[in-house]
Amino acid sequence: MKSLIVLIICVCLFHKNINAQKVDKPINRIDMASFGFGIGLDYGGLGVNFTTHLHENIAIFGGVGYLSKILLYNTGVKARLISKKKLTIINPFVLGMYGVNTIAKFDGSTQSNSLYNSFKGFTFGGGIDFSLKQRKTGFWSLALLVPIRSTEYNKYVESIKWRYNARVKKDLLPIGFSIGYKIIFHTKTVKKKVR
Repeated sequence: MKSLIVLIICVCLFHKNINAQKVDKPINRIDMASFGFGIGLDYGGLGVNFTTHLHENIAIFGGVGYLSKILLYNTGVKARLISKKKLTIINPFVLGMYGVNTIAKFDGSTQSNSLYNSFKGFTFGGGIDFSLKQRKTGFWSLALLVPIRSTEYNKYVESIKWRYNARVKKDLLPIGFSIGYKIIFHTKTVKKKVR
C-alpha cells in the first residue's frame, strides 16, 4: 500500500513537472512558406503568389496571373516585422518587386481592333498579414502598392495618340491595392523564452 501511494505521488509530481515545463516554454509556429490566391500586382493581377522565407523576417516571392487578357508576373522581396517572443495576429510588412506593373488598352471599333500592351517596372509598397486567431492553416494579406511607371509606357501612349488620333479616357491611378488569402504549407517551430 505504501508503495502504491509513493508511486501515485511520484507520477503526480512527474506530471506536474512536465506541465510546468510546457508552460515555461510554450511553442510558437512561424509560417515560412505559403501559397496564395488574390488580386493585385503581387498576385500577377488576378492569380497566385508563392512566398518562401529565407529568415523569419525576410522572404522572396513570385506572383503570376492574368489581367485584361495579358499574362502578368512579378518577383520580389518582402520584409515583415515578426517576433519570436510573442506572435501576434497582425504582422506589418514592406515589399519591393519587379515585373509587369502597367497595362495599356486602346479600344478600336471592334474587339479585334483593340490594342493591349504591358510594361515592366519596379513596384514598392507595404501592408499587413493578419488572421482572426493564431494562424495555423492560413491568413489574409492586404497591401498598398506604388508602381513606378516606365518611360516606355508614356512613349507608347503618345505614339498611339499620334498614329490613331486616339484619346485617353482616364489616367492610371498612382497607387494600387492587393488582397489575397495565403495557405501555409511550411512552418518553423520556436520556443518562447518566458521571464
